[in-house]
Amino acid sequence: MKRIALVPAVCLAALSAAFAADGEITASSAESAHACLVSGIACVEEIFPAPDDGTAEARFIRLHPAPGGGRIASVSVRGAGERGEVRSVRETGGDWLIELAAPLSLKMGFSVAYEAEGFSWKAHYDLARNMRGAVEIASPLGRALPDAKIRLAGTASPPAAAVPARGGLLALREDTPLNAEWFRAYRDPAAAGEAAWETALAGDLAPFGGEIVFWDAPVGGVENLYRFPAAATAKLSAGRVAQAQRVVRLSNDGRNGSDGVLPAGTVSLAGRERGTADWTPPGGTMEIVLDGTDGSVTLEKLPRVPDEPLPEGRRRLRFAYKLSNKSPAAAKVELHVVPATPFPWELESASAELESAREGDGIATAGVVPAGGELLLRYAVVCTVPQTLRLYE
Repeated sequence: MKRIALVPAVCLAALSAAFAADGEITASSAESAHACLVSGIACVEEIFPAPDDGTAEARFIRLHPAPGGGRIASVSVRGAGERGEVRSVRETGGDWLIELAAPLSLKMGFSVAYEAEGFSWKAHYDLARNMRGAVEIASPLGRALPDAKIRLAGTASPPAAAVPARGGLLALREDTPLNAEWFRAYRDPAAAGEAAWETALAGDLAPFGGEIVFWDAPVGGVENLYRFPAAATAKLSAGRVAQAQRVVRLSNDGRNGSDGVLPAGTVSLAGRERGTADWTPPGGTMEIVLDGTDGSVTLEKLPRVPDEPLPEGRRRLRFAYKLSNKSPAAAKVELHVVPATPFPWELESASAELESAREGDGIATAGVVPAGGELLLRYAVVCTVPQTLRLYE
């Protein structure tokens, strides 16, 4: 990026004379704006209409007031289909005075783009009869961004298949500063080792931020899921009981009035329960993981039977759990158990009441437990002891 020189104070007199000759325009209130927020940094483009007084061109643009957190070294100006070459930027009287190398046409309006630090945002959802989703943005600018098109970017680690296709963080003109030059690292999430997500918002942003609502509609198809993750089942010893983690799920699609990427955030259910939700792609399922555990569905680990030796250094391991549903309704359940062996293993059998399959380093089991019912889950895996560790053949 080209460096922009700061104008020394000794040049003030020369600049004042130049203003009269080349014209100065004050840019106070934008007509609309674009912004992209990533990790506390935002690239902002404010778009201004053509001057009401008929001024056709200007070589000096006064941005009033100067954006808080703005970086002078990243200022860019664009006029009617042309990009103005910024010669210098200086702070004066709480403004930015931008000097261009040549007069810029203002007949079709103009825009000023810059990079700023100090932004933060958080999303929150309220689910009752309706789902209301809003993002609270804290802005350091001290400048209003009306009719703003805002993109929020973040990282998460969902399954690779769930990562939505991306065409770059900003779908603006490729020759503006709001492109990969500033956010190159976020263009390639694979290089960063995490999945990069972005979501689009639209609304008016006050000088120091505010709330933008992106979802407010009745929702249907809400379901409860009771989950026992591997971290919970691994802690169980024989005779111990674990309570389920309750997850509320609903579709992110037009049927529920949502059609874009949903940002990660906190969730309130009817003002009584709280939880969190991760980024959700369009057409995906939003999962709200509630705080704490739910004792209406429990998992008990049963005593383990002795291992059974098999030929060729193999051993059969058997273990079992008891699922109990104390609620008056059927419960949809998911659990992930990891066999207690350091050796390679294969799933030989699992109880037929629920569906089970190997998943990563464990066994994923899912299904429905009847209201007030119990299910006995029995597993058998066959592990192979390496030749060097076989004491007896």
